Amino acid sequence: MVKISAYWKSVVAGLAPVLVTVQSAVDDGQVDVGEGLAIAGALLIAFGVWRVPNR
Repeated sequence: MVKISAYWKSVVAGLAPVLVTVQSAVDDGQVDVGEGLAIAGALLIAFGVWRVPNR
C-alpha cells in the first residue's frame, strides 16, 4: 500500500474540492452568495480533513 505523507494529504484534500467548487462557481461569470457559501464549506471540510491525523 502506498503511504501518502500528511503534507500531500493536506494538499489533495485542500485543493481538489476547493478548485472544483470555485470552477463551478465562476462558470457563469459571477459568484453569488450561495456559491460563496459552497466555497467556504469546501474550505472548512478540507481543513477538517487536514486536522484528522493519519493512522
